[in-house]
Amino acid sequence: MEEQLLEGPGRQRAAVGRADVALLDTIEDPGRLATLASTGLLDTEVEEVFDRMTRLAVKLLGVPAAFLSLVDSNRDFYKSASGFGEPLRSSRELTGRTFCHYAIQSSSPLIIDDAVAHPIYSGVPTVKSLGVAAYLGVPLVMENGHAIGSFCAIDVKPRHWTPTEIEVLSELAASAKREIELRAATRAERSARLAAEAARAAADEANRAKSDFLTVMSHELRTPLNAIGGYADLIEFGIHGPVTSAQSDALGRIKRSANHLLGLINNVLNFAKVESGRIDYRIAPVALERLLRDTESMILPQMTARKLTYTNPGGAPDIEVQADADKVRQILLNLLTNAIKFTDAGGRISISCGEADVTADTAVARIFVRVTDSGIGIDPARLDTIFEPFVQLHSRSETTNDGVGLGLAISRALARDMGGDLFAESTPGSGTTMTLVLPRA
Repeated sequence: MEEQLLEGPGRQRAAVGRADVALLDTIEDPGRLATLASTGLLDTEVEEVFDRMTRLAVKLLGVPAAFLSLVDSNRDFYKSASGFGEPLRSSRELTGRTFCHYAIQSSSPLIIDDAVAHPIYSGVPTVKSLGVAAYLGVPLVMENGHAIGSFCAIDVKPRHWTPTEIEVLSELAASAKREIELRAATRAERSARLAAEAARAAADEANRAKSDFLTVMSHELRTPLNAIGGYADLIEFGIHGPVTSAQSDALGRIKRSANHLLGLINNVLNFAKVESGRIDYRIAPVALERLLRDTESMILPQMTARKLTYTNPGGAPDIEVQADADKVRQILLNLLTNAIKFTDAGGRISISCGEADVTADTAVARIFVRVTDSGIGIDPARLDTIFEPFVQLHSRSETTNDGVGLGLAISRALARDMGGDLFAESTPGSGTTMTLVLPRA
């Protein structure tokens, strides 16, 4: 069937044939219906923000009625309608085919000067039921390309819609579209925030459950381990009779293994406390030089046993950090123990301290403590992972007792909780430098 064109410049082209099929495809498009549903506007109450727009359209265009129509699969829902009488004013919806169904088929305005005389639109039911003689509708096309409805104006007598009138209605439709999109964005942001809060709450709960489990299990495991060590001591003391040298050696192995396992369990327990925020800190000025000397005395026997060279040039005796002395000692012991563990016999370990450079992100003076070794080093690609819990980059079980990969994770957490930090630099085969930074007292 031949195409017939509406009269006048810029008039939308409408084909008599195939129109109903194309119309049905557009209306029932699942993507379009999903976009409409996502606005949350269907079957909602009237709102002044939209009513103001349709009232303005009536005044500016000099028409009897203007409305904002949302096109569902089988009806028009009028989010706003100015100029209509009852029953449409109360029901705010029409079922069946309407002009708005045709308006959403294109991104351009649908312009009908004389509906009664038009071969396609004369059959639209509202021509008779509402007396629509002229229609101007601007589709509301969302960012994804789907039209959810239209902003429309009607007249009960034929009229020629001027370019200015088309522009005015297009601007009002653009305002309505921006309002709808703003609401959708706000709703999406709110949903994302609620989902994030729910996920965070679930993660916090999971972390609490994990920490509680680790705490309980650590306590439960420490009790029998302490008993093992205690009974081994009683046997070694000869409480149950004489002990041969071979038995004494075996008892020593039992106690060393029990102490090692107890140390691993204590690390897990400490990590659980750090994660759950149940660590207590006694922050006070700490004389760093004295603390370093005390710490050295605890690890020098291990260095001597492994034939390592240790140097400490010493720092200014008046340097103090604002921290918890026990926590700083724990961090330094872990750093020095790691250095011993991964440095071969004949290697070197040194410790130094001084005032760190003040960075732009903090005006607080800070003190650094560096532990440097000449050990096997760390692959630069894996350097960032060494502070993650349960990460072990090397295995030296032939000469040392491996941990569970919690020492550095705990140390960095303790440092940051005291207002400092812990960093690592390393070159494979040339050693590693660990730098502890703390606020100066």
